[in-house]
Amino acid sequence: MESTGAEDEVVGVKKESAERPLSRVTEADEKGDQKSLNRMLQRTLYLLVKDGSGRWQFPQGRLIGRENLHNGAERVLVQSGGVNMNTWVVGNHPVGHYQFDFPKTITNTDNGVEELGEKVFFMKARIMAGQANLEENKYGLVDFRWLAKEEIEPIVTMRYWSAVQDMLMAR
Repeated sequence: MESTGAEDEVVGVKKESAERPLSRVTEADEKGDQKSLNRMLQRTLYLLVKDGSGRWQFPQGRLIGRENLHNGAERVLVQSGGVNMNTWVVGNHPVGHYQFDFPKTITNTDNGVEELGEKVFFMKARIMAGQANLEENKYGLVDFRWLAKEEIEPIVTMRYWSAVQDMLMAR
């Protein structure tokens, strides 16, 4: 049998190169810019804020009146991170809590009640667009960082870390 070679030819097929995926290492990663959300793209990043006394923690504030945890979390995010963060609080139940006693009893100036300590409830929230801006925050916050789980431990107190570490995703 003779071959004409026609069986071996493919007519009209154009060879295209496959596009390579973009690198997950960004300019913010290379610079170590912890204020940028455009870093560690494969990881969950958490917003931590620094108060006037130098403590790093998640944004937090008191509930007002009969406000529920979900609405309180939305308000605290706006009052601490600014209106330019488009966030969504996931669900109505906290993912955890942190309780601590005050060294001495404090009298609340609003209602005259003596307070022995505080319970802080943590709500899961997602940022869909925007960036934190502390310029007009209501809590005296002086700095913020977007951090992966392992970056949080070195900057918070040991007691705070032991209370929050199991609430955080490692990926």
